[in-house]
Amino acid sequence: MWNEINVKCFLEVAKTLNFTAAAANLYMTQQAVSKQVSALENYLGFALFQRSHHAVRLTEEGARLAVLLQRFEVELEETLLSCRAVRRQRNNALKFGFPSRTFFRGTSPAEAYYAMREQIPDFSAEGEMHSPGTLLRRLADRNLDIVVVPEHMLGKSREFCTLPLQDMSVNLLISEKLAQACENPSFECFSGYPLLLAEADSAVVEQYGAPEFYLRFGFHPEQVNVRSNMDAVFLGMELGLGVALGSDFSAIDGLPIAAYPSGYREKLLCVWRWDGNRALCEKYAKCLADAFKKIELKK
Repeated sequence: MWNEINVKCFLEVAKTLNFTAAAANLYMTQQAVSKQVSALENYLGFALFQRSHHAVRLTEEGARLAVLLQRFEVELEETLLSCRAVRRQRNNALKFGFPSRTFFRGTSPAEAYYAMREQIPDFSAEGEMHSPGTLLRRLADRNLDIVVVPEHMLGKSREFCTLPLQDMSVNLLISEKLAQACENPSFECFSGYPLLLAEADSAVVEQYGAPEFYLRFGFHPEQVNVRSNMDAVFLGMELGLGVALGSDFSAIDGLPIAAYPSGYREKLLCVWRWDGNRALCEKYAKCLADAFKKIELKK
């Protein structure tokens, strides 16, 4: 029979041309993936792969089906995202995203939400927290309506609407143990350490042409150590494997992390798409800006 599971298995094997690798990517056993593909072949009435001890190849029919299903998968995802965005717009709803730990702390999202509810009683919202790069990617993909990111992540891009929320100090974050080993710790003492970046942040910095932001602090491309996500970045810092850049808003209270000002300031921005629900996003952004004015930055 034809179902979502055997289609996913087929497409993953078509991409990797390796049943073992496909199984690992799908968190399944090799036997389970093979069984699903065989079930799909039996339902369709033709072979999708040529199998041998040394290689797996798509048959002509399998290649044609893979192209069709890959195109359908992309179009289906785009249609669903667009429909969900339209539904949120009709229902006065937003999905917003905030950066995790390195660039954000505080209660501003909740304050802005309740301020919106006073203006629009049926307003509703959902929130997510990710690295800044992941937030921008999810905004571009329509998974989120509005996000908060540091301005260096956008570089010179003009793809989005923006509203400045707050000026903030760019700080270097480093393990307290490494900081204690330095006689007179300062930003300059540690700028030669590897710079830890979340994978999505690294990709977005390249996409929007903002690597010079890191160069101004003495971090060169060969010093960048890309980690899978922000939790991995923080773990790397705690283990003394490198440093990260943060801000006044970094949520490091209670963690063995020290912060040193760089002497450079940048803006924290609220960002949304030009073709999104601009009126609702702009209203929420203004409520958020008002909420940020109440934050007392750490000295």
